[in-house]
Amino acid sequence: AVLIIADTKEGSKTAFTMLVPLIGTWVGTVLAYYFSGENFQRASDSVSQMVGQVMADKLKTIPVKEAMIARANMSVVALQPKEDGSNVNLKTELLDRFNDTVTRLPVLDDAGVAKYIIHQSEVFEFVTKKTAAQTTVAPVDVTKLTLKDFLEFNNKAQFVAKTMAFVAIDQTLSDAKAKMEAIPDCQDVFVTDDGDKSKPVRGWLLNVEIAKRAKV
Repeated sequence: AVLIIADTKEGSKTAFTMLVPLIGTWVGTVLAYYFSGENFQRASDSVSQMVGQVMADKLKTIPVKEAMIARANMSVVALQPKEDGSNVNLKTELLDRFNDTVTRLPVLDDAGVAKYIIHQSEVFEFVTKKTAAQTTVAPVDVTKLTLKDFLEFNNKAQFVAKTMAFVAIDQTLSDAKAKMEAIPDCQDVFVTDDGDKSKPVRGWLLNVEIAKRAKV
């Protein structure tokens, strides 16, 4: 303002010369901020899509038979013919068998068909709630609880029967992953000859194993 007042012609030129680079720098900074942010997001999305595609392609190359736990190596709860779980002791058949490596147990019927998948956390939750609800009149003896007690508690049987997926033995881990993700809360995929859940189990795939194979 002083320059313009002191010398209208020269002052205006000088002021204009000083302001143009300043305004240009400011505009450039603003544009760079928005465009760099947008480009970064696009690049990030592109990398995520690329990684996801690489993982998907990797799983397509791995046969289910290669990655599954074979039936002979599975830790399971085997039911007797027409067994409803009333003769399966919860403590000895489930609680005592859980450890650092075994955190879930499939329940198979006498024909080897998968009936339920029971996770350690669900059994612990059941025992905790039963114990908390006990009274001096109705005490809870954990050693006498059965699989049937667990299945009947809060309609647990319906949940542990529906959180299983099935895949054919000649399919790939990509197929197994898709089947698993299509079922809410599912973390386990059982392998049968043709993917029919009413057929005997040939193998078992855990969600953690599928995820690990995708990253290798």
